[in-house]
Amino acid sequence: MDSNEVIYRTRKLLESVQPLEIKAKGRGRVYVDEDGLEYTSVTTILNVINKPALIPWAKKQSLEKVKFVLQNHVMNGTLPEIKSTDDINAIINEASKTPDQVLQTAGDFGSQAHALIEKVINARINNEKEPVTPVDLKVVMDSFEMFCEQYNPVFVGSEIQVSYMAGSGQYISDYRYAGTVDAVIVHEGRPIVVDFKTSKGIYDEHRLQVGAYSNALHRLNQIHHGIAGKDSPFDIAWVVKLGKENAEVVVDKVITIPSYECFERASYVYHALKEKKWLEKNLYL
Repeated sequence: MDSNEVIYRTRKLLESVQPLEIKAKGRGRVYVDEDGLEYTSVTTILNVINKPALIPWAKKQSLEKVKFVLQNHVMNGTLPEIKSTDDINAIINEASKTPDQVLQTAGDFGSQAHALIEKVINARINNEKEPVTPVDLKVVMDSFEMFCEQYNPVFVGSEIQVSYMAGSGQYISDYRYAGTVDAVIVHEGRPIVVDFKTSKGIYDEHRLQVGAYSNALHRLNQIHHGIAGKDSPFDIAWVVKLGKENAEVVVDKVITIPSYECFERASYVYHALKEKKWLEKNLYL
């Protein structure tokens, strides 16, 4: 099958994706299909993975905030005098909020970057005029253009909702998950899931994330009798880190079968903890 045929067939496959409604649930979110079935978000499931690097990072952010406040108080005299323990507690309380504020700012930036990338990709797919890049997103979009120049991807879809339903497992009453794929490309005759990141690095959960997305599209392709190819399509996925301070691109190519298998284990842990299966007495007999 030549590349043009793969592009055509992959687009036909993506056209068969059923839209889902996204709803907030607890501290995560779920996708809901037309029958009312809920699919846990891939990123919500992956929150079960410990992220030890966040602890020293959060400590550093809080201490930097305290340092900033004290420097302004002592050196510049721009703050009211510290007269009581309440004043000290107020400074510490404000500093403790800093990590969440930084993460929120980074999340807002990432959302804006993803929204603009989606518009650019759709404009290129439909041969339409591309949107103007805001000044604050110029560097990350320069990184995106660098990616396009280096890898010459053929975009066939953007912001594609995918979902997967498996049979019930020993510890999982309903094993369903869903997520939104940043982009699907065809590169050298192969359909590939691409996930763009504006974070400082590429982490294990990113690799598991694209493994889950790829597995969902692989299963959809099977349901549609191999329309996008029968020789294991979506067996490789790309995590693409786009620089936001300097124009740069890093592409991590992930073999999706082992990354999905690891995601599946994370999902077992997530659901087992959620459903308190580990508290059932029969597990200890």
